[in-house]
Amino acid sequence: MIRSVAAALALLSVPAVAAAPASQFDLKCAGTRTTKSMGTVSSEPYASVYRIDLDRKKWCEDECKALHDIASVQPAQLTLQNEDEDTPSGSSTLSNFIDRETGAHRILAASKMWRSPAMTVVLEWKGSCEPAAFSGFPDLKTKF
Repeated sequence: MIRSVAAALALLSVPAVAAAPASQFDLKCAGTRTTKSMGTVSSEPYASVYRIDLDRKKWCEDECKALHDIASVQPAQLTLQNEDEDTPSGSSTLSNFIDRETGAHRILAASKMWRSPAMTVVLEWKGSCEPAAFSGFPDLKTKF
């Protein structure tokens, strides 16, 4: 009995180890999408579900028809996409960030025409994400 009590007391004196964060999870995100184009601004709600696998550095969205590479995994930020492209006729950018501490979600998609700056289109999603159980990646059946 004394040994059992001593063992229990010894376990109580060991500092608790925090559980490791999950490497596979879903994120349920919702917020507002704002579109700015040719002097007009409109907003509407959005909702998306992301399936995330940090070990494989893969993600997909909603129906999960395509797997994508995660651009960057940092302790405080998950960057799903971060792409810029310049062409002779214009430029485009696409970024998708999730703050891992607050859950804040931001997507920025912009397209600019060099000859017609008024044709610039900016779409911005701002919202928040909540973690959920990983629903897995589907086995995509393809013809080739």
